Amino acid sequence: MLKDIKWPVVIISFVLTLAALYFINNWRISHLIDEPLKKSLEANPQVKSVEMLKRNDTVVFTVQLTNVSDFKATYNDLRSEIENFIGDKEYHLFFQSNDDGNDDNNLSRFYNEIHLFLYEAARTGNYIVAKEELAQIAHEMGIINYQFQVDEKRIYFFAEKDGSILCKTIELEENRV
Repeated sequence: MLKDIKWPVVIISFVLTLAALYFINNWRISHLIDEPLKKSLEANPQVKSVEMLKRNDTVVFTVQLTNVSDFKATYNDLRSEIENFIGDKEYHLFFQSNDDGNDDNNLSRFYNEIHLFLYEAARTGNYIVAKEELAQIAHEMGIINYQFQVDEKRIYFFAEKDGSILCKTIELEENRV
């Protein structure tokens, strides 16, 4: 019986079957998860654009926002939407700045001035000092639209000036000093 089997045909059939299953699975993920997720995130009125990139087993989302009234709520809405689609898979959510580098409204320069206060607040839990320093520097730089919010997991920072937007989140340490 084994003498009548054409092994090259069996091997080729096996390889073609595996290749077909691989491509069907990739198509399914692309059309049933990735595209609907991207469309769902882009449907949020505060989202300007979304880019998805897969690195190994991690999905990286880069989101560009419009001016938002509550960055913390927007961030948590986006995370919730992502987790509804991908479940327990590992992902990272980043925000792309649209700061144009113009010295008159350079939010990156503003962030460079305040980021140490934000990270110190994340480490020590002294948010009031960070908020006061942030308010003083924002006033000196003429930035009136900014948000500094904190919850049990992270610090949320959002600033807007003349159409340029900067968004940052800082994870809080579990065992703060």
